[in-house]
Amino acid sequence: MSTSSAPQKIPGLRDYFTSALYLVFFMVALLVFDPIQRVLDCLGRRFQQKGIIFLSRVLIGGLKICGVNFEYTSADSPLVNLPLNRPLVIVSNHQSLFDILSLSILFAAHLPRFISKQELGRGIPTVSFNLRYGGSALIDRKNRRQALAEIANLAERLNAGKFAVVIFPEGTRAKDGVLKPFKISGPTTLLSAVPEALIVPVAIDGSWIIAKHKMMWPIPYGTKVTLRVGPAIEPGQDPIAAIKKAEAYVRDELARSRGVPQELAIASSS
Repeated sequence: MSTSSAPQKIPGLRDYFTSALYLVFFMVALLVFDPIQRVLDCLGRRFQQKGIIFLSRVLIGGLKICGVNFEYTSADSPLVNLPLNRPLVIVSNHQSLFDILSLSILFAAHLPRFISKQELGRGIPTVSFNLRYGGSALIDRKNRRQALAEIANLAERLNAGKFAVVIFPEGTRAKDGVLKPFKISGPTTLLSAVPEALIVPVAIDGSWIIAKHKMMWPIPYGTKVTLRVGPAIEPGQDPIAAIKKAEAYVRDELARSRGVPQELAIASSS
């Protein structure tokens, strides 16, 4: 049973027309920005990070062509209170590429890095370069030892740099919008190595609809995407308990926003 709140409708001419415009815009933006990003990298990591955030704003803003609306909300205004002088670990569910772009915008002040699969580190203009040289971690999902070692290296940089790291504990995208159980090993490796990190849960819903058709063809017109930031979780408790608490927030928030029983907002792990 699908728990997504997406309307099931047949794509119309407007969907195909606006999608064609956006996909051209998307590819041109990546191709144009690729050499710019390389120049920014020569100027230093902070310039490169600012460039990534600018591109994220351009690509998310361009989705207005398709009538896509992003809504950012938070509980108890945590973004106002998040410190800039300590590491943050953003724990979020994952539905599409646009999660990375929107989280980059939402946490721009903290210059977020990401934990991504190795395959994204090659072949994609701008994106692959940023992942390889922007301080993120590229992991081989079939090689647990390599993945944990890469996360441990990222933790060392996080301790020193006091920036933010975004981790998607589901391990892959939820292409149908149904939350998968969080995997524990990667997040706990990161949290164990960064004991002062503040943990910030984020529930994302609707971005899977943008990419529900192959190659985003078409993007359903008028899609609404919500990002809700939960109360920050202070360190000091067992890392596994912290991840479970973040997972519970995401699960409950998805259930609340969709109006379904909480136990249906997460896929069975069996």
